[in-house]
Amino acid sequence: MNTLLKAVILLIILVTLNFCGGGDKETPTANQVIPDTQTQTSDVSSEEAEEANEEEIVEEVKSPKIKNVAFPEAPTAGKDLLVEVQLEEQDEDTAIKYRWFVNSVEITDATENTLSSDYFVCNNWIQCWVTAQKGNKTSGLFKSKFIRVKGA
Repeated sequence: MNTLLKAVILLIILVTLNFCGGGDKETPTANQVIPDTQTQTSDVSSEEAEEANEEEIVEEVKSPKIKNVAFPEAPTAGKDLLVEVQLEEQDEDTAIKYRWFVNSVEITDATENTLSSDYFVCNNWIQCWVTAQKGNKTSGLFKSKFIRVKGA
């Protein structure tokens, strides 16, 4: 009876495996291709991510770079002094900040590209420090050469 019971149990197991997916039909052979559902899911996710990135493309803001700071003409007592700033890449969105020094003392009221003649006289030494800012990026500090004011 013991062997008969074992045979019945074995038969039930074989029938169950055959009908419930445990048979040879479900076991892949070397020539069968098994779809990779994980790869497909990640492909869809990466495509969706790329589409989202394309929609939210934000232009990367580069730090502006100052190429040169120059005075178009020599400073003369009684005449305002202008400084010209050349950027490596000219851009309307770039703001330029000026700091003026007369005899190495900062003129805190002067913050534009022109220094009023009210701040200097003959034989004074003038220098301009410049930084450029675009968005939240700021260039390095660029210092002009010292120039000496001539008489009127």
